[in-house]
Amino acid sequence: MLVRTGSLVSSFQIDPSIRVVALVGAGGKTSGMFRLAAEIAATGRRVVTTTTTKIFPPAAGQSPALLLLDKDPRLETLPRLLADTPHVTVGRNLLSSGKLDGISESDLETILQLADVAVVEADGAAGRPVKAPEPWEPVIPAVVDLVIPVVGLDCVGKPATGATVFRLERFLSVVGIREGEPITPFALARLFAGPEGALFRVPSRARVTPLLNKIDLLDSCYPIEEVTALIQSHMESRINRIVVSRLREPIETWVYETGPVTGGTGGSGNS
Repeated sequence: MLVRTGSLVSSFQIDPSIRVVALVGAGGKTSGMFRLAAEIAATGRRVVTTTTTKIFPPAAGQSPALLLLDKDPRLETLPRLLADTPHVTVGRNLLSSGKLDGISESDLETILQLADVAVVEADGAAGRPVKAPEPWEPVIPAVVDLVIPVVGLDCVGKPATGATVFRLERFLSVVGIREGEPITPFALARLFAGPEGALFRVPSRARVTPLLNKIDLLDSCYPIEEVTALIQSHMESRINRIVVSRLREPIETWVYETGPVTGGTGGSGNS
């Protein structure tokens, strides 16, 4: 049963043991990262949003401050920025494409010495609502505590083509459908079940909580309760809940409880 929640922080059970959150997949990673960071900052914790891949610089209202490592390689100004505002975005440099280049593992270690939480976009999807990862993806930090695999529910019912799916050939192979066939809830269930799907390269130590975003764009032919139940029936036992959301205003979140967790519980060390 879906239960309405008041926030992403409560939906994902973000507590002091969670120092590093990584969002992977497609269909709402960037929106989810900035919204989650804002909620964490509102609790009084210092939070950095960043990427290990490439993202566009935060838009107005997404992040109060931006720090580039090519201007400040040792993050010497980060403590002052976090004193002024509890949420700062960090990138390596601004690329010719207009995107921020990703940080390294050692950069993240420095960030964790200065901030309480790092929320990391660790995958790319070129704006599509669903993807399957190539062998080199996603770029999840080794010290991650919580991994959030994201799928945009607006993909359900649409034909599996490059217009909807990022890494199309990989996706077709993982979920077992042909190009042009509709993306069904069962196909999404296969995406979460297969070893090369949504949980590919997720460290065993990490807690995993999927995010099904864009519930407002889900075709009415597919009741969300049936979609979540089908996905849950195929997921690994380490996953104990699914979060369902609308990350556009007015923001709404729900949780589908799936049972006791048997995987990692998080906690990366430095405070």
